[in-house]
Amino acid sequence: MIFKNSQYGSWSDPKAQGAQAAIQYAATAWGNMLVSNIEIKIEAYWENLSVKHDSSFLNTLAYARASKLYTLTSNDPNSTIFTNTYYPIALVEKITGNNENQNESEIIMSFNSLKPWSFSLDKTQVQGKYDMVTITMHEIAHGLGFVSSAKEDSVTKVLSHSVMFPFIFDQFVEFGSNKKLTSIASTGSGTTTWLTSNNSFFNGPEVKLKNNTRPEIFCPFTWVQGSSMSHFNENYFIGSDKNALMTPYTNVTEIHHDPGEVGLAVLIEIGWVGAVLPLEEFPYYSNDVIKIFPNPASANIKIRVENGIEISELRMLNIE
Repeated sequence: MIFKNSQYGSWSDPKAQGAQAAIQYAATAWGNMLVSNIEIKIEAYWENLSVKHDSSFLNTLAYARASKLYTLTSNDPNSTIFTNTYYPIALVEKITGNNENQNESEIIMSFNSLKPWSFSLDKTQVQGKYDMVTITMHEIAHGLGFVSSAKEDSVTKVLSHSVMFPFIFDQFVEFGSNKKLTSIASTGSGTTTWLTSNNSFFNGPEVKLKNNTRPEIFCPFTWVQGSSMSHFNENYFIGSDKNALMTPYTNVTEIHHDPGEVGLAVLIEIGWVGAVLPLEEFPYYSNDVIKIFPNPASANIKIRVENGIEISELRMLNIE
């Protein structure tokens, strides 16, 4: 994590005390889930967003973006790479194994200094305050590629997508039964109809494996800049659902410290192959015999619990 100040705010703000630890906690959590040989550098700011932009950002908790977008090519006929498609720089580096960005950050984030924040690391709900770890987890996912190219022009209010190339996320978005986002015109009245149809889905084998069906994408009848087409539908994964991290809205009672199986499946689908959720921790109280072998172990280990009636065995591979 790289914490920077700007003319719109500083990390020395007393209200930011504890924020950096929570943000770093979320970044580390993502680092433990993802597989990449290249370090993902994240630049974070603590800012008054309504002054930096305008009053429409007063209720924005935070936002993030990839610092750069690249297209990829491959000579492998079996490659899963989409050509003429924008990939976020962190994903490009994961796929190529090259540090394309050198010392520059891959993801840039800004947090609204005017909002009431909780910097708890243990999922403790603090009344009236937004969980910083949850919001950071959400925003990092956008920087990793959980985002569509669809947008509204700030002046003309015209909706468009894939003006140059589609984002990798767009390649899996469709409307209705099978109308792909990448098959519709980049802009025009028909495009607006599709992008505000309330009938959009994310379709991919990994996602359907985890969700049994296509999860709904947030595509309301009235366009919501910064939210439409780049999140799961708010009413599809409700606040308490384990997959609710990537819905567009949150409240002070929502705490999610991982993206859930479906959220992570989206990232795997777009190229974050090998990503895994953290193991759930739970206490185990027993007088049963627990055997761990071989001992010592360098790569593989088995844990066996014998209670006289049933034997349970867990094998762990590639221990580091």
